[in-house]
Amino acid sequence: MSSNCAVTKFGKIHGFFEWRIDNMDQMKFTDMESYTVCGKIHYKFKSPELTKIDSGIEYKTTITLYFGSGPPFTYFGISWDGSDANGVFECSYQINGCEKISGSFVRGLDGIKSLTIFLDLPVKTNELISPPKTLPFVSFSNRLKKIWENDSSNSKFTIECDGTSIETYKPILASASDVFATMFESNFIEARENRVKINDFAPQTVQKMLEFCETDDIKEFNGYECELFGIAHKYQMNDLMSFICDKMVKNVSSCNFDSYLQLAQMYDLNDFKEWLLKTSFSK
Repeated sequence: MSSNCAVTKFGKIHGFFEWRIDNMDQMKFTDMESYTVCGKIHYKFKSPELTKIDSGIEYKTTITLYFGSGPPFTYFGISWDGSDANGVFECSYQINGCEKISGSFVRGLDGIKSLTIFLDLPVKTNELISPPKTLPFVSFSNRLKKIWENDSSNSKFTIECDGTSIETYKPILASASDVFATMFESNFIEARENRVKINDFAPQTVQKMLEFCETDDIKEFNGYECELFGIAHKYQMNDLMSFICDKMVKNVSSCNFDSYLQLAQMYDLNDFKEWLLKTSFSK
């Protein structure tokens, strides 16, 4: 299951700006500012500049009521300006304290004593959500090992290396190595005693060999190439040898070129040697 993911949520801050006009029924056109459109005089009434800070961002706007030619006035429109474009806010209004109405056009002014205009600010937020809980994943090799732990058929096997005992299972070794497969099928003493001694490789090398046998991968690989190839070659682990060669092709540098070339010569890896000599690291 993947890690947390971000989800964008859309919402709005209701009443981000609010402008209330009391005694609107007593308003006179002489209280308003006039302007001319197509030769006709129109009127508008402006709020003071409204300022608000949210999440460190300062917003400014001025709300304007635009009345049709008159008086008498039969409608008005609501607009706003300032440091933000008109489209940023969403408008609604409330007449005489009644239910809010969405929109920016009001028709029929009779009976309006108080008017409150609201500008809502649309917002979007990014929220991290966690994936649903699942049962822990158990790899195929670990499922097999769980079975072999309770198996009475002598599947368990111990590798003794430089005073260290490393536990594993016969089927894992037999599936990865022709040498171990023959050892177990031929009933050698190691198969009967369920242990073998490996004294010519370090315990870390043996553990990384087993890591590959169990997972088809080695997490910390650099610096172990030559030792790992040596143990893979000794126990005829073809998949591990191919894995090491692929890794060396990807990791070759001026620091490890000489050791890689020496390994290729020691084990007659002619294709790999030829490739090395064609790289820019060849002297």
